[in-house]
Amino acid sequence: LTQWVEVPQQQLSSGDSCSICILDFIESSQNSQNNTNTTNTTSGSNGRTGPNSEHSTSNVVVKLGQCEKHYFHRDCIMCCYKSGFLQCPNCMKIYGLKQGDQPPGEMTVQFIEKGGLDLQGYEDVGTIVMNFLFKDGVQINGDPNPGRLYTGTKRTAFLPDNPDGNDILRMIKLAWERKLIFKIGTSITTNQDNTVVWNGIHLKTSTSGGPTRFGYPDAEYFTRVKRELCSKGIQ
Repeated sequence: LTQWVEVPQQQLSSGDSCSICILDFIESSQNSQNNTNTTNTTSGSNGRTGPNSEHSTSNVVVKLGQCEKHYFHRDCIMCCYKSGFLQCPNCMKIYGLKQGDQPPGEMTVQFIEKGGLDLQGYEDVGTIVMNFLFKDGVQINGDPNPGRLYTGTKRTAFLPDNPDGNDILRMIKLAWERKLIFKIGTSITTNQDNTVVWNGIHLKTSTSGGPTRFGYPDAEYFTRVKRELCSKGIQ
């Protein structure tokens, strides 16, 4: 999945550590060797040894295939594997296909011609309107409280109908298919539990007012929302 490669000890420097367990690679390897020698001396007649024996993989160091010098103990990074994907803890690069826990819902897209519904700062182009609808339901495995009821929601978001907007729309559609845009949780605005909320991808829900009102204009928006989408494996 990650195309990782084992990293020889001679390529590691003193102070290099696994960012998951925070242990120094060289020091933990030396401690493991010492524990192995002690365990081998005291092992029983069946020849079994402890978890830090020479047969253990706990101190094998690996580099993920598409990450730049992000080293981990192999056992540590294997613990990050979740249902078909693994995310690098350092750079958030996703290996595999990340699927979310978004509840069943409906997404519709409408294209409005220029002059019909203008976005502030984009009056020279049309507007893309995205409608999201979730009905009330019952939580399942993977949700915060399986078996309990959750309340649905209705949201509307906007993009300019230009090349940047259509590229973001393509990514949002893919994120929707992978159930990554919404989740069941606690609403930041109402503090209501067990309701459908945004899942870290911030869409524009106002046509004007700027960033403080979740609207346009916002000079950094396309860069920011692309970064949020990419962090979930959407390219």
